[in-house]
Amino acid sequence: TARWGGSTMGSQTAGLFAGGATPSTKLNNSEEYDGSSWTAGNNLNTARGLMAAGGNSTQTAGLAFAGTTSTGPDNTGVTNATEEYNGSSWTSVNNMNYSARNLGGAGTQTSAVSAGGVPVLATTGEYDGTNWTAGTSLPAGLQDNQGMTGDSQTAAFVVAGEGPPGSRTTDTLEYDGTNWTAGGSINTGVMQNGASGTLTAGLTFGGTTGSRVTTTLGYDGTSWSTRPSMATARQYAHGAGTNVATFVAGGLGPPGGAITNTEDFTGETTALNVKTLTQS
Repeated sequence: TARWGGSTMGSQTAGLFAGGATPSTKLNNSEEYDGSSWTAGNNLNTARGLMAAGGNSTQTAGLAFAGTTSTGPDNTGVTNATEEYNGSSWTSVNNMNYSARNLGGAGTQTSAVSAGGVPVLATTGEYDGTNWTAGTSLPAGLQDNQGMTGDSQTAAFVVAGEGPPGSRTTDTLEYDGTNWTAGGSINTGVMQNGASGTLTAGLTFGGTTGSRVTTTLGYDGTSWSTRPSMATARQYAHGAGTNVATFVAGGLGPPGGAITNTEDFTGETTALNVKTLTQS
């Protein structure tokens, strides 16, 4: 199903895409990815789009939260609903500590973090597998900051997004479960980009700088460097996986409609040639 603004999680060979939007409706269906094809999974309890996920959750222990249920002006249907997936069905669990759409999410089903969202929120939430509690606020309000990833609520980052309306940021903010600190900046401000991987081995891809881009960048915990570009420019570039094995699916592509295509990214690895030296 062509869609954008949904939740993605899992890995390149066991991925999950739930919810999202088309121009006329919000969706509740989910699909599972095995590295080569998509199959239908069971539906979310609450149809919604512009939502977030614990992106490093697995296909059999997923986490999706927030978003909007409205098919009209989106702010009227903003929700704090949270659902968990067990590989077969979705279950509604305790709500987030705040309602938001166009926000970032990271972590797993038992250790997740959310940040920002419309309207330019600085709010942060932490999920321990049962309850949401307020975390330390972002240094400044942020929305359209889907470029968020990390393997737990104590090791996550968000890159780029929109600050005051119309201002796309280049900032990376790292979260250790207590404080937000500045990481390495990217060169060009972007929003509605995707992200995958971990705090010290992450990726960001796609988004819009005013026009949709194919750009992919890698993060080592200190600085960003260029990676091969995607084939299809897209904003709301939904993806999950590692910095050397990520999938990207759906989103808004040219000429602005929801798309169905999936791309897989395989990073470079370096093999060491070790020789033993002997003294003659």
